[in-house]
Amino acid sequence: MAKTIGRRGGLALVLGLAITTAAHATLPPAPNTAAAEHRLLCALEEAVDRVDLLPDGTGDMTLRLVTENPVEAIRAWQWLTEKGAPKRMTRIKVERPRPMITIVMDDLGLSPGLLPELWSLGQPITYALIPHLQYTFSYSRWLTDHGASFLIHLPMEPEEADLMTLPGYITEEQRTLERQGIVRAALAVLPGAIGLNNHMGSRITQNAPLMEEVLKVIPPDLVILDSRTSESSVLERVARSQGRPSASRTVFLDHEMKRETITEQLMGALKIAKETGRAVAIGHPHKETMAALRSFIRSHGHEVHFVPIERLATPPAQPAFLKNCPKNSWPAVATE
Repeated sequence: MAKTIGRRGGLALVLGLAITTAAHATLPPAPNTAAAEHRLLCALEEAVDRVDLLPDGTGDMTLRLVTENPVEAIRAWQWLTEKGAPKRMTRIKVERPRPMITIVMDDLGLSPGLLPELWSLGQPITYALIPHLQYTFSYSRWLTDHGASFLIHLPMEPEEADLMTLPGYITEEQRTLERQGIVRAALAVLPGAIGLNNHMGSRITQNAPLMEEVLKVIPPDLVILDSRTSESSVLERVARSQGRPSASRTVFLDHEMKRETITEQLMGALKIAKETGRAVAIGHPHKETMAALRSFIRSHGHEVHFVPIERLATPPAQPAFLKNCPKNSWPAVATE
């Protein structure tokens, strides 16, 4: 059961964290998280099992503290606010752990105007941006400003070569320097990315030496998500052998563009998450997918926690809004 803290008196059912009060016609403005707020989030992450940042679809955010000891989480929050936590951080949920699901939304950057609806889902979606497309840069800037997690959705060679219609594919025919140059260029245009997953790639992700070659130029702290467009993909195995945070896709949501089928896939992800503690679902911003996802969140969101991909990586990585946290943040704050 969720518990919440209010400024004017004890516990309430929902405690809200208002990052900003400004209004916007389409997308909420950036929360402009100051250094003090970042330090607070880092400290809370050390004080509880996990901190999640949830959008509410406008300019506000909800801070979810996940812990087996809600009383300690409440005390930690109250202590920090007494020490001068930012006043606009006024909403917080305290919940016990649940099975976790990551929703990865692929193929972003091709079309404008997709972020408002995705943001309005009210969950920490992981956004996968294809480099060098018309809307990729503006999407990445906005997501970075809002502390959201996004991946480089790197085009890789599929079994059917005629499907390669975008710029920047990695292929087997290329020389080493060319492949690595494509990866470096993608990293340069998306500096806020928390990791990488493959767009297509059913052919090249089966090639372990080439995957090792690609990973050589990727910083070791970035998450490698294997989209598993081929059952023979070795991308996750290669990444894990190098000690990199890595994960792989559990289900594809929208191979078949029917809302009923997409809902079945979401239910499959829920079943796996309840059995194993986690599941990674990959989909695309089609209207059918969005409708099924919104309905699923409304009906089953209380059974799981939706989390960014960093939380399901092995080993786990810090989500975007907790990047570059100082070590021992909680003791540093608590002893001041």
